[in-house]
Amino acid sequence: MKILPPALQQTFYYALSLVVVKSSSLLFLPVVTRFLSPEEYGILDVILAFANISTIVLGFGLVTTLYRFVGLAERPGHQKEVAANILGLTLFIALLAGVFLQVMAPILVNIFPPQVIETHLRLIMLTLAMEGLIAVPLAWIRFKDDAKTYFLLNSVKELSQLALMYAALHYGSGVTGMLTAGAICSTLFATYLLLRQVKEHGISLKLKVVKKYFFYGWPVVISGLCGFALVGLDRWMIASIMGPSTLGAYAIALKFSLVATFLLQPFTMWWFPKRFMVFQHQGRSETARFAAMGVSISLISVAIVALLGPIFIKLFLPESYHGALQYLPWLLLLTVLKSMADLMNFGCYYQSTTVKQMLIQIASSTIALIGFYLFIPLLGVFGAIYTLLVAQLFRVLCLYWVSQRIVWLPYPKMPLAIIFGLTLIVLSLSFDFYKSTSAIALVSFIVVFILGYAFTSKLLPRFKLAI
Repeated sequence: MKILPPALQQTFYYALSLVVVKSSSLLFLPVVTRFLSPEEYGILDVILAFANISTIVLGFGLVTTLYRFVGLAERPGHQKEVAANILGLTLFIALLAGVFLQVMAPILVNIFPPQVIETHLRLIMLTLAMEGLIAVPLAWIRFKDDAKTYFLLNSVKELSQLALMYAALHYGSGVTGMLTAGAICSTLFATYLLLRQVKEHGISLKLKVVKKYFFYGWPVVISGLCGFALVGLDRWMIASIMGPSTLGAYAIALKFSLVATFLLQPFTMWWFPKRFMVFQHQGRSETARFAAMGVSISLISVAIVALLGPIFIKLFLPESYHGALQYLPWLLLLTVLKSMADLMNFGCYYQSTTVKQMLIQIASSTIALIGFYLFIPLLGVFGAIYTLLVAQLFRVLCLYWVSQRIVWLPYPKMPLAIIFGLTLIVLSLSFDFYKSTSAIALVSFIVVFILGYAFTSKLLPRFKLAI
């Protein structure tokens, strides 16, 4: 029985993976907030912000590099050769980083708030050293359209990690216990994936080949480092200037805004590995159509979270975390801008170098950095939010303009503009709509209308079940 075309079958498994991984993490949030105070949660979020930027550096852009060079390879044997060399480079970086980070832990702990101890850093650094060995093999699995295996592997890892975290919290280990659980699961998972990939396509480290990957990947790393100003520095500075307890509510709002990103991920997990092949074999129109589809899914996801997120926060989280409600709509708007930048930047990545994308990232990060230092002391959390809005808007406009000059794609601008406008209406209503049943009904109607319009305007595909 064939129910869905191949692309949608793959997307279905990616969606199922995210349902297990991300929804279980979200549902676990009331457990975490019951055991951790806002201050402790804020400290955990500072550590995770450090982990996010470190993952970008240690990943060395190798996932993007894998997609680009494997995607443009003309024969399966060449694809495996590319994958083997990138896996070898990943292992080399992991071993080097593992030693370096542990040596640097006593020094790096001094840049954190005083509540972060050296043990916290050593645990998160062990996890970080494993991340490349997890990300690259999973990227290969995605490229091979083996979404079912991807789903099974991620589900086992996530559920095992949550079980260990619950045990740690239950027995009073707090932040240290949660980080220990993450380190154990990451190490075991990375070891298994490394052995699995070596068996499938081998492992190599040819200097001439790796040199080419290095020159493609290093601008991605610089972009990622600069991106810390857009995805992590705000939390770091809020914790330093206003205290971890204030960061706790902001971090919860950020967690819910990321749900919209998670809803988009089944599509991007299929699309990002395939976009170069689609452009090469199906042309500009199909490439633009899929990118516009991704933007539409992002806007719809944001509208859904704007409807359901505040209700969840009010019903299931302690009152000490309800301050997140005032930040959520703004952070959802930031999510939209980031998704648009990621989906409409094809031209910047199609070239043999990613320098233009790096320069745009440097410029937008500079805007964010200056804004944080000027406005967080004056406006607190909203100083960070307003700064990020300006920086992200600058980023999306520049990436779109530069990419279109390199590779022009015929995006459906008017339908996208209509959905964007309707989503802005939902966000403007979502600050306090949960206080009134009629307001909830109105917002629900607009969300359903957005979804219907996306189908009728062909931004989202309409398909028939075939049995």
